[in-house]
Amino acid sequence: MDRGVSLIDLTFIDEGNPSVRDGMINFQKQQLVSKILTEIEHRQQSKYSLKPSQPLLSYLSDLPHLETNDLYTLSMIREPRGADIKSLL
Repeated sequence: MDRGVSLIDLTFIDEGNPSVRDGMINFQKQQLVSKILTEIEHRQQSKYSLKPSQPLLSYLSDLPHLETNDLYTLSMIREPRGADIKSLL
C-alpha cells in the first residue's frame, strides 16, 4: 500500500462515516482508521534490502540536472508569484 492509497482510504473513511452515531463515538470508524494507520506503521518499520545496480546507477548519474538556483528561476518564470490561474494557462 503506498502513501497515496492510504491517504485516499483515510479521507474516504473520515468523510464517509460520522464520528458520532446516536450520541456515541463511532468505534467502527475508529477501527477502520486504526487498521490503515497500523498498516502504514508496519510498512515504515520494514527495511529495504536493495542492492545497487551499476547500469541503473550510471544511467541516473548521467541524467541532465539543474542547480537549485536555476530551478528556482525557471519556477518563477513558469509560475510567477501572485499569478492567477488564467494568466498561467
